[in-house]
Amino acid sequence: MSRVSNYDKALAGARAAFLAHDPAALAAKYPVEWDGRCLRLRFAGEPYRIDAETGAVDCPDRPGYVPGHDELMSIWDMLCFADARPAPAGEWCPTASLADIAGGQDASHLLTRFREAVSAAPEKLEDARLALRASRDGGADFAMVIPAFDWFPCRFCFWQADDEFPAQVVFYWDRNARRFVRYETLWFMNMYLSRRIWAAVEGRDWWRGEA
Repeated sequence: MSRVSNYDKALAGARAAFLAHDPAALAAKYPVEWDGRCLRLRFAGEPYRIDAETGAVDCPDRPGYVPGHDELMSIWDMLCFADARPAPAGEWCPTASLADIAGGQDASHLLTRFREAVSAAPEKLEDARLALRASRDGGADFAMVIPAFDWFPCRFCFWQADDEFPAQVVFYWDRNARRFVRYETLWFMNMYLSRRIWAAVEGRDWWRGEA
């Protein structure tokens, strides 16, 4: 008998949670389109469509593309986690600071290759900004505010290496982010956004495969 991975279990649970919700109520909670069969929204500037009968997610503008774990978990959790639309605090916080345990370890080691790719061509971050429909921001060598969802932005910052410190990439979320989604979902979004930025920096089509 084949074993079901933890990833598959998590996906099945998130899909089941979505299917237990009234799609019209989800469309009333967040600014998403409901056409009687599918919910439509933008995730990092890209149109996504969720079938209300099956929970299946696809990208109408990318025929043949199959959304991965990070996208699926991000979309289903965002739609279903909160009973009502939460209010943002209006304060940016690094992802790791939003963990349950104060001083929780940052998972930036997972982003090492991404950081190296960005460091090699920081001038290409503007291409990533345009691809993600993001707006420029200050406070870093390059910073942008990405509409992860139209109502739920993310702030991305990059600092180049200097004589004392290595290059840094940091994703920031609103202080109330965990009223919208689970903490681990913030990291799923970080991973997805990293791949999108990475692809743009290297001039690749993000939907044709991961780095």
